Amino acid sequence: MHRPTPFGKYILLERISVGGMAEVFKGKSFGVEGFARSVAIKRILPHLAEDPRFVEMFINEAKVAVQLSHANIAQVYELGRFEDDHYIAMEYVAGKDLLSMHQYTKKTGDRLPVQLAVYIGSRVAEGLGYAHRKTGNDGRPLGIIHRDISPQNVLISYEGAVKLIDFGIAKAAIHSSHQTQAGVLKGKYGYMSPEQISGKPLDQRSDIFALGTVLHEMLTGERLFAGENDFLTLEKVRAAKADPPSRFNPDVPPQLDQILMRALAREPSDRYQSATQFADDLGRFLHMSGAGLSSKALKSWMRTRFAGDIANEEGKDEQFARLTLTDEGDLLEVAQNEEDATALWDPLSEDMLPEGMHFEKEEPKPRMVSIVRRDFGPAKPPEPELDESLTAPSPVSSMDLPPIGGGMPQATEPSPAIVPQRQVQTFGHSDPTGIAPREPAEIRTTTTLPHGGRGRGRDLLKILLTLVIAGACGLGVYIYMTDSDAPSTGRVRIEVTPSDQLTVALDGEALDATESPIDLGEVAVGSYTLAIERDGFAAVERSFEVGPGEDRQIAIALKVASDSPALLKLSLDPQIEGARITVDGKAADGAKLGSGLEVASGRAIAIRVARKGFETLETTVTLKPGETRSETLKLEATRASMLIDSNPPATVYIDDRRVGRTSLTVDGLDPTVEHAVRLEARGFKPYETKVRFEGDARFEQLSIELER
Repeated sequence: MHRPTPFGKYILLERISVGGMAEVFKGKSFGVEGFARSVAIKRILPHLAEDPRFVEMFINEAKVAVQLSHANIAQVYELGRFEDDHYIAMEYVAGKDLLSMHQYTKKTGDRLPVQLAVYIGSRVAEGLGYAHRKTGNDGRPLGIIHRDISPQNVLISYEGAVKLIDFGIAKAAIHSSHQTQAGVLKGKYGYMSPEQISGKPLDQRSDIFALGTVLHEMLTGERLFAGENDFLTLEKVRAAKADPPSRFNPDVPPQLDQILMRALAREPSDRYQSATQFADDLGRFLHMSGAGLSSKALKSWMRTRFAGDIANEEGKDEQFARLTLTDEGDLLEVAQNEEDATALWDPLSEDMLPEGMHFEKEEPKPRMVSIVRRDFGPAKPPEPELDESLTAPSPVSSMDLPPIGGGMPQATEPSPAIVPQRQVQTFGHSDPTGIAPREPAEIRTTTTLPHGGRGRGRDLLKILLTLVIAGACGLGVYIYMTDSDAPSTGRVRIEVTPSDQLTVALDGEALDATESPIDLGEVAVGSYTLAIERDGFAAVERSFEVGPGEDRQIAIALKVASDSPALLKLSLDPQIEGARITVDGKAADGAKLGSGLEVASGRAIAIRVARKGFETLETTVTLKPGETRSETLKLEATRASMLIDSNPPATVYIDDRRVGRTSLTVDGLDPTVEHAVRLEARGFKPYETKVRFEGDARFEQLSIELER
């Protein structure tokens, strides 16, 4: 798509990607009081729109992703349908996906620094861990498995944010009845796990293998499992033979090799058992290497390498900022200033007049001209085909015009009224003079005429001359309709968000309708006042007019009333003492958790629970005005790790349990207790020590020199 297009309540600005099931557009959404923001619109491909299997998969994606709210997962706003198109509106991320960054590094040789690659991997693992342990409203795990972790589905914004996208083939417990058809592989072959290739049942460890593949490729700049054809690629994944990334990139240290190779273990039992553990080890590596990275370092790298792309996008955003939608859903380009206004097409320009006629030239006065076109883009209406026998009409002053509301003889087919400062529409009609009719030009213009006697008279003259010429050419433009034959009614349809529990009044008279959309049907031409109320929301009163034959569409978004709080009740599972709970950054009184905390409604409330020995839980909830909700916060016990190295290699016992030989990392340790560590090697004295994890520490490293 090369030009902006209206799409329901959105404008599709440009297509940014297309996949096997859907295409994604950069779009623009609108709210009340001129509010607008960029969104990404994912729309199912036209040739799949009638396939119920793909439609169901598309809908399931939205149902899964809309429940996820995490800094490293692109937020989904809504699932909708416009005409025959299903779509998902989601957060727009201005930046690059990892595939584009890989192509950039291949072309330039500017390899992504090791620390930045690890930082990106740790952020994706954090978001993935959140999705894996996400629970539903009933407190039961949703059992989400992404199944398509790949470079195309990891976005890096120009501001340094890392976002995981596309849960299009994700499986969750809520969709467990929709199993993958036997023999069908879903996902990208080079980023599957061995068990996924083999058709075995999957769990969340499959995503960990895929993320390990993506991180390995970020570190090496080379594909990990890429064969000459799909079959050979599948066989490479099935074998899961991967060399340590340090073999291709000497900047990768042994500790990072160890982390990656564990994530890429062929057997799921040998991998990290949770994405959060994977994220923790990557974070510890960054901390131990002295690279205290944040999004600022990633932002600096992105803005340095892609400065041209950023400038190009900002330039297009300036143009897109002028676009808006009318109440009727038409595309409107708004001139921002006098310079912009002169650049827009003026439908009353001199080239519309017959040869020999012209307007008196003078310095242009400020005038705002906005052009509405359904297909968007500068264009002019067809040039009139004039009969050579026609001559220019004699000058007519503004005093010769009938007063607004007066009548003129009615033509065979009525045409909408045209008056200054209102819409102008032209339609093709047959002409009794025998001139062939022209195709209708679907153009609407809105013109604000300048004040002042001489200028005003000249513009009125322009309008009159244009209308006379158009009538002579068979365009069938009529200014007025007689009172007797003109339509005396119009239609009105009202859409309100939220759409239920409404109280609606028209001109002070209550209507029976309580849900949107509200179709008022045929109403008399005239002015009306609409009043809408809903508990917990600010009342809205809006005046509007209905013209003859007009089909009026009115969209209203209610605002949450600031004085309508909600009640949030919290409980912990398991019930533990000493947990630190904050709600919107403020410490919560544990005694009041069960009875309820008064919180703001209509926006996301941030909840954080921290307790030694448990994973820190961060989540958000959004409550409706006046709502009372009970939430159970499920905490997961954390486990600590210990890296033990010795000279010479020795057998390691922890709490009298043999765990292996050095060098090795021991995971799954309880961080709340002290552990006894013993090393034994033939010909050397046994070494014994006690290890306790202090504070929030979850990692200890021992380097031991044994005595003979």
